[in-house]
Amino acid sequence: MIEFALGGWVIILPWVMLPLHESTAVTWAAVIIGSIIIVISAFPAFAEAEPKRRSEMVMINHGSRTTEALLSAAGWLSKGDDRVGVRVLPKSDWSAYFSELHKEVEGKEIKIEVIGETLGDQVLIRSSTLIGATYEPKEDALEISVKGMTHVVDRPQKISVLDENGTVCAIDVIDIGARHQLMTFA
Repeated sequence: MIEFALGGWVIILPWVMLPLHESTAVTWAAVIIGSIIIVISAFPAFAEAEPKRRSEMVMINHGSRTTEALLSAAGWLSKGDDRVGVRVLPKSDWSAYFSELHKEVEGKEIKIEVIGETLGDQVLIRSSTLIGATYEPKEDALEISVKGMTHVVDRPQKISVLDENGTVCAIDVIDIGARHQLMTFA
């Protein structure tokens, strides 16, 4: 706020301190410098005013988010609900799990979102049918195929599954860039 006022003062200074017959170069320099000060001082206020994203709703452990926090923010988890559980899949089970996933979610619509610090919450697929999913250990890549496209997650680091009454509701895949690939089924 002080910098903003200082920029305004620099702009009007030539008219306050100097007679009107003085150099216009000094006046223009003051206007330009004052304007730069105002813009620079206003930048943090504009940066803080960017639209809220779901990824900003829950910040845990110095800026990192957990799967439970994301799913809770999305309305999937509620405290005290014993029917809902989140489990982390061991890497050794990824290939087998994803080769059978399409059978478990048959008839459900899938939504795929990518959530990250710098990109916010980006919806890749709003509603589609899962054709299949595979984890390729040699390439260290997870491929999720839906009607019309395949989404590839390179070098997944952690995969968590949300089960409700024994049925898969959501899968959170965290990639090498700490982005969450959140797949929800309804």
